[in-house]
Amino acid sequence: PFYTAKLKSQDNETEEWLDIWEIYLNSTDTNKDTLGSILAQTKEEKLIQKFILATRNSSEIKKENGPIVLSRQIAVYHFEAVLTDMISNWDEIHAYFTGQEMILSSYVQGVVGRISTEDDLARVDEKFKDCSQWPAVQNGFLSGRQKALTTISYSS
Repeated sequence: PFYTAKLKSQDNETEEWLDIWEIYLNSTDTNKDTLGSILAQTKEEKLIQKFILATRNSSEIKKENGPIVLSRQIAVYHFEAVLTDMISNWDEIHAYFTGQEMILSSYVQGVVGRISTEDDLARVDEKFKDCSQWPAVQNGFLSGRQKALTTISYSS
């Protein structure tokens, strides 16, 4: 609450965001959810991208927490940026999570499961049309896709 008000009161929020980012990096796990949600509310594109990229940098965000940060914090405010990043940088993401199939599957499920339009679903279908080349992703993709189909059908 204090940090949210402080961040929103700034004309140029970069400095305040970076201050909160430092607190986030040094905080205990119990504070990370709150601080992460606050950081995700930024409107500055460069800060959104910094936060997204940090999910693939274990010195900033623990590898096992990356999918959670993306799907429960960043994607809440900036879903399109998260989806575009996943599609555009899939090879990098896949390489980062190689050997951690459950985390990779969770990452894909969390992003795909937030899809709410047929256009976005078509974008990921094109990218993942042959999940057999990424067996670790298949279950997460199919589960997320089913959730997306349900959301799309309810919104039609």
